[in-house]
Amino acid sequence: MSKQNYWSVILCCICTLSACNFVPQTLSESEEQIESLPSTSGVSDAAPIDVEYADAKAEANFAIQKQDFHLLALNNKGISVPGVDLKNYALNELEQQCGLKILANSGDEITDEDELALRKKLFAFAAQYNQLVLVACREK
Repeated sequence: MSKQNYWSVILCCICTLSACNFVPQTLSESEEQIESLPSTSGVSDAAPIDVEYADAKAEANFAIQKQDFHLLALNNKGISVPGVDLKNYALNELEQQCGLKILANSGDEITDEDELALRKKLFAFAAQYNQLVLVACREK
């Protein structure tokens, strides 16, 4: 191996190893770093909703009283906001003005009929909730 190739290999190894230099020592260090990052969007995760017993109108009124205007969104192959016609509202505008909460278990994978029925109820709940909260959000 020529001297030039030898030093090229050494330099490549050093660069590769130095690229991996910053690795948090503990899990809590990495969690602290994530928590210290500023929020860059109005999107957050919503607590799971038991749609069998939830009342969308009551939940929306409670949120409005607390001045919480986050709209409920589903995370399918993209973000969807049930009950809101995204032809009339830009998603980023809703995100900035009202905020969005991604509903738990709202991904695009449905494994059985029970899950499909539950997803339909979740969609109906979110649609009714969002229609009420959107009015209050636009008025604030």
